[in-house]
Amino acid sequence: MFSKKNEKSIVLIIRYSLPILILFVTVLITIFISYEHEKNIKIEKEYIKKQYISDQKDIIKNDLTKLYNEILTKNNNIILNLNEELEEKVRNIHSITKSIYENNINIKSKKEILEQIKYAIKNVRFSNGKGYFFMYTMEGDVVLNPVFPKLEGKNLWNFRDSKGTLLLQEMNKILKNNDETSYSWYWKDPTKDKFKEYLKMGYFKKFEPLNIFIGTGFYLDDYLEKLKSNIIKDISTQRFKDGRYVFIVDKNGDIIANKHKYLLGKNINSSNELKYLSNFVSELRKENINGSYFSYTLKPNINEEAIHKTSYLLEFKDWGWVLGTGFTLESIKKVIKEKQNFLDKKYKEYLYNVYTLGFIFMCIVLFISYIISKYIEKSFFNYTSSLKDKQDLLLKSQEVALIGDWQLDVSTMKANWSDSILKIFGLNERPKSLGPEYLKKVMHKDDWSCFENSINNAIKEEKEHACIYRIFRPDGKTIWIDCKGEYDKSSNKIIGMIQDITARKEFELDKEKKDKLLYQQSKMAAMGEMIGNIAHQWRQPLSVISTASTGIKLKKEMNLLSDDDLIETMDNINTSTQYLSQTIEDFRNFFSPSAKSLIEVSLLEVFEKTLNLVNAQFSSKNIEIIQEIEDIKFKTLKNELIQVLVNILNNAKDALVLCEQDEKKYIFIKAFKENSFLTIEIYDSGKGIKEDVISRVFEPYFSTKHKGQGTGIGLYMSQEIVFKLLHGEIFAENYEFEYKNKKYMGAKFTVKIKVD
Repeated sequence: MFSKKNEKSIVLIIRYSLPILILFVTVLITIFISYEHEKNIKIEKEYIKKQYISDQKDIIKNDLTKLYNEILTKNNNIILNLNEELEEKVRNIHSITKSIYENNINIKSKKEILEQIKYAIKNVRFSNGKGYFFMYTMEGDVVLNPVFPKLEGKNLWNFRDSKGTLLLQEMNKILKNNDETSYSWYWKDPTKDKFKEYLKMGYFKKFEPLNIFIGTGFYLDDYLEKLKSNIIKDISTQRFKDGRYVFIVDKNGDIIANKHKYLLGKNINSSNELKYLSNFVSELRKENINGSYFSYTLKPNINEEAIHKTSYLLEFKDWGWVLGTGFTLESIKKVIKEKQNFLDKKYKEYLYNVYTLGFIFMCIVLFISYIISKYIEKSFFNYTSSLKDKQDLLLKSQEVALIGDWQLDVSTMKANWSDSILKIFGLNERPKSLGPEYLKKVMHKDDWSCFENSINNAIKEEKEHACIYRIFRPDGKTIWIDCKGEYDKSSNKIIGMIQDITARKEFELDKEKKDKLLYQQSKMAAMGEMIGNIAHQWRQPLSVISTASTGIKLKKEMNLLSDDDLIETMDNINTSTQYLSQTIEDFRNFFSPSAKSLIEVSLLEVFEKTLNLVNAQFSSKNIEIIQEIEDIKFKTLKNELIQVLVNILNNAKDALVLCEQDEKKYIFIKAFKENSFLTIEIYDSGKGIKEDVISRVFEPYFSTKHKGQGTGIGLYMSQEIVFKLLHGEIFAENYEFEYKNKKYMGAKFTVKIKVD
């Protein structure tokens, strides 16, 4: 028999031996994990630095290669692009020629018409005056040559260019079988060597009524230089997100593009400060490779720290250019440091969690080992009782919330449903076989593919099963079901739940219908405003047309009508009709349905379009608009943004109309970019909105105007467009301000849209 002392010792050994062992093992494991984790942290820090530098090298290489390919594409397509440009210009001039001919054929001789055509196009220039148009008869007579006017009237039928080609005879052959053609030849350039002819690309189009052809041409060398100049200009202003830039060195070693303007024009071969770059460029060209990395150290000033930089150079051999961009290690040190600090922080948190969990685990084991024998039975019964109560509560909650749980055995494709699901589906008894096959019978056919694909993805790719579908209940009612589940690999089952969301779905559909109706009403209200604007904008040009036509008729009756008067009057009428046509086009574009896709726009252009739509109404009511708008380019839904601006401006106009006759009427527009948001502020001097109703201005059908003068949906739809389509915010407030030493009070509307 054991003594009580021995029994007590044995009990103590049994009770505490396991906790002590666990404590010892826990400490050893904790120390080992801490050591291994610290070692891994050091390796990870070094890897982060190397990987980040490698990533930056890939980025600058990809960016420069992309730019190189763009230049290559433009160079390869130079002749095609030049021909297309010349073709468009010749067709425009041909159209003018045709219009003049058709408008005068019944009143003038062909000779007079030809003179009028020459007068119309002889001063037409393009590309800074280097491009011009000429006309020849099909027999080689020079009808028009603005650059060489002494040739006009002469016959160049036997003229040969420097390659011996009979240009006019060749053109006669081609245009006999074709109405138009592109062509290349050699011709003198008056701005260069007078005794040398240069390759010129041209386009010609025949005008049979006058037996002539019209053409233009452009020296290929000039077009290439223009292309290079445009590329240099674009690159000089281009910046990458991290502040990097691209520089270009030409074949002579001159820097022709650089962020730093003081370096432009400097020669890398003769400048001491650029000697390092000269060596890299020489090595790149000598090795005859497509591109290469170069790492170097710069020390701008004695008192400044050295800069460690890595650059990537590419040679565009066709033009003798070397393109380059790079990054400094100093610019990425902060990022690397932040990542390393993050790892240090995670390491400390990890150690703290390991020690804390180890201590907690030890305490729990000690506690459990001491009381488990005394309380295990009581705890078990308490647990089962509590579990039953919770299960009953869960079932009741599911019934109230129209929620049910389910399981699907993947191997048999048989399902197990809770009683709540049977009630949701309107079933009085449980079907013999539950699963996808049964669901397919009661599910709306348009929703089956969504359900089937979601189940398959959950099984094959272990993704979450999520699907919303419609069910036809036995009582004839259609309900909406939100179904979710997850695949449990250990049991080979999908476990999930469903919820009846019919009420929510019907509410959403009803709201969508109402929103569409409100949007249509808003468009109709805007159309009423726009019709008024059209009327205002048409009055002046219609008056000009009426006056011009009456005047010319009177002069004709009195035999005082000269050709110059006729031409001038017709030009005035044409200008006015073009203005009327443009007005209709502006308003048509405003009301045309726009695609719900983002397009890049200029903020100045958006406000120009907006003010063109409403300007006439504002001018007629002596309302002055003061603008302070930054030129910002961003992506948005253009027509929807214009509609919001028109609604706000029209509200400001209605408020200003109520002011006294002698009061100054102002609308101020400020638009600027702040951080990643575009902010538009529009405020007026219309004395503001009453404080007791200003919080309701965005409610549907609420209007501060007199009954019958406002629909109350303009600002509501503006808010809907800004929130839902432009993903921004809009708010209103009363605003006091000072302008020209005078204080004013008015309503201020602010629109904020995220543009980055």
